[in-house]
Parts: sequence; structure tokens; C-alpha cells
Amino acid sequence: MEIAVVSTPRLSATLTVDDVQEAQKKVFTAGLKAYSDEASPEKGAVIKWEYGPRAGETFAYAFVILRHDQRAKVTFSKPNNAHGDAIVHMQDFNKDVAFAAALRIILGDGDFRFRSKERVATLVKKFGVAEIVKALPPVFSDFMWAVAHAVNCKLGKDVGEKVRAFRQQVQAVVPHLSLSDVVTIYKEEMVEWVSKK
Repeated sequence: MEIAVVSTPRLSATLTVDDVQEAQKKVFTAGLKAYSDEASPEKGAVIKWEYGPRAGETFAYAFVILRHDQRAKVTFSKPNNAHGDAIVHMQDFNKDVAFAAALRIILGDGDFRFRSKERVATLVKKFGVAEIVKALPPVFSDFMWAVAHAVNCKLGKDVGEKVRAFRQQVQAVVPHLSLSDVVTIYKEEMVEWVSKK
């Protein structure tokens, strides 16, 4: 009596950019837009449906909280997750780690190959954020820019926020400064900054 051995196809241990392209087709549809979530100070960014019967409904979001140790805690999530939240702790915004966490939470519900933290982190490390973004709709990179902005704001490192605060402080002094004074101050500050690097 012969015994037939039936081999089942195994999933590849590693992911490729083609896998990202294939997975995003299952997840993304027209009508999604990313926003910085100013309504809630705890949230950093959100992807919402733009039109149709689900208009205004949240597709995915990121909470950004400043921890007591001055690190930002970023929690990527979706309504009705199929798996646990992706949480990242950062002293500085780390685009690779944050990107991998967001990719896992957004694609993981539709394609179980993207639920593994190690597998997705390896994918991002191997191909790089710039290459993977090419396989995703613009809404994903818009979402990640909004998350980066939110994290930098919480950490007090956002350039736009710094410039706004600086302008408020300088407005009273500006009428008394000449252009040469401004240039001199700028040069001195830049030399000092560069010498510390």
C-alpha cells in the first residue's frame, strides 16, 4: 500500500514589495484621506473615508502621547482590529519603526502575512521606506507624515511649531533690529550649533 504525501504550500518567511502591492489591493479602496487629528490632542493622525456610505468613518488612526520619560508613545490602531495594537516608543521619530508598525496594523487585518512584527520589520529594513511607499497609495504616506508631525510636536521638535513660538517671542524686538543684526545673530547661532555636532 502506497502512501501519498501531499505537500501544502508554505508561506514565504520573508515579504517583498510585490507582497505589499498585492496586500494593499485587498485593503485600500478609493475614498480614503489622511488628516492630522487636531480635534483630539491625544490623537496624532487619522485616515477617514471621504465619500459614499462610510463617509467620515475612521479607517485607521494613531494616538500620540508624551510619556513621563519624555519619549513619545505612538499607538497605531483600527476599529475592530484583528490583532493587537502596534505600539512604538520613541525619543526621536524613527520612520522605519513607525512605518513598520503602521504597515502591520493597516495591512494586517486584510492579509495575515503582515501581522508578524518581525516579518514586517525585516521587510522595511531590507527594502527601505522609500521603496515600499511606491507600492502603496499616497494616503499611506500622508498618514505617516501626519504621525511624524504629531510625534515631533509632542517631543517639542517640530520645526513649524518652533518657528511659530520664535516669531511670537521676536515680534516685539523686530522693529529695533537691523538686517545686519539679524544676519550676525544667525551666523553666530549657526557656528555654535555646528561646533556642537
